[in-house]
Amino acid sequence: MIEPADKNQGVYELGLGMKPNLTGQGKGQEFLRQILAFVTSKLAIIELILDVAKFSVRAQKVYQHLGFTPVKKHHSS
Repeated sequence: MIEPADKNQGVYELGLGMKPNLTGQGKGQEFLRQILAFVTSKLAIIELILDVAKFSVRAQKVYQHLGFTPVKKHHSS
């Protein structure tokens, strides 16, 4: 899922997930690279926001390795 994050053009929020049977195999970086290549070819992205569950430590590491930085934490209700 990708959608505008607010009324500012170019700011999008990306939600994604990998099938559980494919996790833990070192495929996360390539998975994210392919998604980023696709969305940046289709949209004029200025800023991309990833909302990641606190418990998803492996995903957080993949995102940080590819240059994303944590900017805030929030609690889900």
